[in-house]
Amino acid sequence: LQVEDDSHAVGEEEIIAESPSETDSAGYAVDEPQSEVLVTERVPVEEEESTEADAPDSNQSEEIKGRVGKLLYDIKIRNAVNDKEGAISLMYEVVELMPQNAKYEAKLAEALAYHPVLSKKAERHFRRALSLDPQSADLHFRLGRYYQNYKMRSRAVAEFKTTLRIDPGHSKARSALVELKGSSDKPMGQLFKKIFG
Repeated sequence: LQVEDDSHAVGEEEIIAESPSETDSAGYAVDEPQSEVLVTERVPVEEEESTEADAPDSNQSEEIKGRVGKLLYDIKIRNAVNDKEGAISLMYEVVELMPQNAKYEAKLAEALAYHPVLSKKAERHFRRALSLDPQSADLHFRLGRYYQNYKMRSRAVAEFKTTLRIDPGHSKARSALVELKGSSDKPMGQLFKKIFG
C-alpha cells in the first residue's frame, strides 16, 4: 500500500516505467490502483491534444468568416437584382457554415417568408433562430409579423406579447398588438351592422 501512495507522488514518466512491473508481479489487488494510474495519466495527454487541436480550428474559423463575408456580399448583389432564389440558396450556405448563429437563421427565415412559394418553410427557421436565442425580442417580433401576414392571429398575438415581456419598450410590437385588436373588432362590428342594420 505504501508503494501505491508513492506512485501517486511520482511524475508521469516514472509511473509509465513502474506500471509494467506491477502487472508482472501483482495479483488482482494491484490491478485496481493501476487502472486509477492509467486514468490519471490520460487526463493531461487529452488536455494537450485538445489545445493542439484548437489551433487549426481558429484557422478554419477565419476561413469560414471569410467565406461567410463573401456569401453575404453575394446575397446583397442577388437581392439588388431581384434574384430571390439565388439569395436564398446562398443564405442556406451561410446557415450551414454558421449553424449556431441566430442572426443568419433569422435572415434565412425572412428571405423565405417573402418568397411566394417557399414561405411555409420560414416558420421552421424562425423557430430554429429562437432556439439559439430565445430571449431576442426582435426575433419574437419578426415571427409575430410572419404569423400576422399569414392570418394566424392567435400565434401573432402570442409572439408580440412575448416580445413585450422581454422588451416592454418595443413600440412596434405594441402597435402590432393594437392593430390586431382593431382588426379583430372590425368583423364583429360588421356582423352587428349586418344583423341590426
